Amino acid sequence: MTSSFPSNCLRRCRIGSSILLSSAASSTPETISGKAAAGAPIVGTVWVKDSNGTVRNSAIELDGSYSLNVTGMTAPLLLNARGTVGGRTVNFSSIAQNADLGGNINITPFTDLIMANVIGQITQNYFDSPNFAQLSDSQVEAARAQV
Repeated sequence: MTSSFPSNCLRRCRIGSSILLSSAASSTPETISGKAAAGAPIVGTVWVKDSNGTVRNSAIELDGSYSLNVTGMTAPLLLNARGTVGGRTVNFSSIAQNADLGGNINITPFTDLIMANVIGQITQNYFDSPNFAQLSDSQVEAARAQV
């Protein structure tokens, strides 16, 4: 599979900020899905962590797609794709907000760069010890505009 990142990638990559996902009492599971890729699909796992520290994961499909049940999780949600692309180990992150629920949240080098601009550091270690106070709507929008 070949992949290019057209100029509208940031719109399709959807990266956002703080919100609250609806309650776990909902009868329909809430999901987020998307593609995890870096020129080609990432072979590995997508992890999601909410602001309360709840963590879930899902395998990335051969085409780079993933889907995660986020019912009852509190945003912002950090997403992290870890695996390999062409034999090279990769670790990319993204951020999901309530408006992204049911939509696509891609995890790519571009979403990783946006998140790095928001947090002021490389993202690889941030997932393990996040500071959710850094993830305000305005900070994320400003970082998105820079990329």
